[in-house]
Amino acid sequence: MSEEEGLLLVVDDNEMNREVLSRRLLRKGYEVIIAEGGKIALELIKEHAFDLVLLDIMMPEINGIDVLKKVRQDYSPIELPVVMVTAKDDGDGIIEALNLGANDYITKPIDFPVAFARVRAQMQCRNAEKALKESEERYRDLFDNAHDLIQIVSNQEQFLYVNQVWKETLGYNQEEIEKFTSTDIIHPDERKNYWDALQRTQQHQGIESFETVLMTKEGESIFVEAGISCRYKNDKHITTRGIFHNITERKKVDQMKNEFISMVSHELRTPLTSIKGSLGLLNGGIAGELSTQAKTLIEIAYNNSERLVRLINDILDIEKIECGKMVFKLENLDLIPIIEQAVESNQGFANQYQVNLSFKKLESNIYVKVDSDRLFQVLTNLLSNAVKYSPSNDNVTIEIVHKEDKVSVLVSDKGPGIPEEFQSRIFGKFSQADSSATRKKGGTGLGLNISKAIIERFKGEIGFQTKTDQGTTFYFTLPTCPEISETTNKADISDVSILSTPPNSTTSSTLVVPPISSISPEETNHATSETQEINSKIPAKTKKHILHLEKDPDVFRVVSQMLENFAEIYYSSTIEESKAPLNHGKFDLIIMDACIEKTSEEELLKKIDSENLGNTPIVFLTTQELTVENSKNVKAILVKSRFSNEKLVQTIKECLNHIDS
Repeated sequence: MSEEEGLLLVVDDNEMNREVLSRRLLRKGYEVIIAEGGKIALELIKEHAFDLVLLDIMMPEINGIDVLKKVRQDYSPIELPVVMVTAKDDGDGIIEALNLGANDYITKPIDFPVAFARVRAQMQCRNAEKALKESEERYRDLFDNAHDLIQIVSNQEQFLYVNQVWKETLGYNQEEIEKFTSTDIIHPDERKNYWDALQRTQQHQGIESFETVLMTKEGESIFVEAGISCRYKNDKHITTRGIFHNITERKKVDQMKNEFISMVSHELRTPLTSIKGSLGLLNGGIAGELSTQAKTLIEIAYNNSERLVRLINDILDIEKIECGKMVFKLENLDLIPIIEQAVESNQGFANQYQVNLSFKKLESNIYVKVDSDRLFQVLTNLLSNAVKYSPSNDNVTIEIVHKEDKVSVLVSDKGPGIPEEFQSRIFGKFSQADSSATRKKGGTGLGLNISKAIIERFKGEIGFQTKTDQGTTFYFTLPTCPEISETTNKADISDVSILSTPPNSTTSSTLVVPPISSISPEETNHATSETQEINSKIPAKTKKHILHLEKDPDVFRVVSQMLENFAEIYYSSTIEESKAPLNHGKFDLIIMDACIEKTSEEELLKKIDSENLGNTPIVFLTTQELTVENSKNVKAILVKSRFSNEKLVQTIKECLNHIDS
């Protein structure tokens, strides 16, 4: 509506005045209705939605002042502007009218240009206020019906506005809301973080995003993603706006997912460790010479167990990456030995495809800040991919390019190349080319996604170059380090070891346990034994004595058989029953499953240290990656399904040698 549009009411008991004023207003484009008295005017106001009233003060029956009083009972000056029309010398009437809520006045005889200007000004104000009100109503409707919790608080943290979802979610009524501050609804454990975020947004005057926990009236925790910002006027903090997105259900789903992942980690990794290890030992001839048919079946079972292990490990790695929980032990390390180890470990896999791995090494050392096991994992992924897509009797080449403060590692094959339509998705999760030629190569489709996340954690980049029918080169680039770390290349067995194994490695892999000289199969199956029985079964030392604390007897049997050449292994399923012999120095080493007790990793380590356990060194053999930087007893960690038989034997020997020295 323009300033010269709208429905006007002209109220005057003088017919000539009514007619003259109404005609002039009609010429200006207004719609006009006239009333010869106050009573009729009030009736018309009830029937019509007027935009403005021109009201004469001096009228019989009901004068303009009385009409104004009744109008203001139902309409504000914004909702219905009233301009008084009066004689020049009626100063008292003008003052009274203005005090009662008149918007303006014009005097008789009417100066029409002035009158029109005042009418136009009031219409402008009304239209602006009306538009503002409509806008506020739209936003209020938007806020009140939003799915997020919305609040506005003063600079004293008093609530000025909360939307309907806020009230429904937290359970407070308006009277209760007015009695407390915004901090009162924050969980006590999260209040410091909330105040820190508030201070930050006041300092940089931007939006601060963070997660926090709100408390309902009933004391229930509501997890939210919060966004807060401050409103300023003349550089003074006036209000703080907050929008909270309820993520409680998502947190519950995440918790269920974490519990499922934990279950997968323990319930699948533990039996797979026994299965894979036993098959590896059978394949290696521990039970004697096998027939050709039996050996073939064992190899098939072993290779498929490795595929299942890789799938589980990849899924668990992806979950850790997404949750930010993947463990990295960063050190300044020489790059070349890590590549040499990866090439050596994967050559057996390459032999199955009749492919040779060729490493063009540099003469000088190059240091990078990485986790050696995670970098080994990346190299294994790139090498295994290159091998699978290489022609038989061909080479996969590994090169190093060193330029200034960066080093690149290139893994090249002469395979069919990567289809153009797949190239943009190659680093995505579960990404595999769709053609049958690539599908039959197998794999989880997770390796490159994991590799990308690992390299980026090292502050590096990963990419590829490919040409159809000519081959593909995958490369990653890392920043170099000027000096080696103090701990690098030192055989410090106290360092945590998180170990991986290449796919389909031809080396025997995992665990085994033959003659359990100390505990019979029947006793093992009971998974418990009395402390005095453990003591009585320990003979004079001709070998190292190792206690294996493990819930799964099959894993114990496999481990025992692997270590039988240099150690006697004894079984127990609880820490409690093992304390007495341990405190008498009966054992040289403990191999322990972190799930031996239903408690957190932190609590388990506290118990180990508090019980002292005779200061016996510990090697964790567990289903999950652990961090034990502050434990005085723990010397190494092996993750089930991520290590080979040789690696377990080597780690145990190094621990025992370290003790002797």
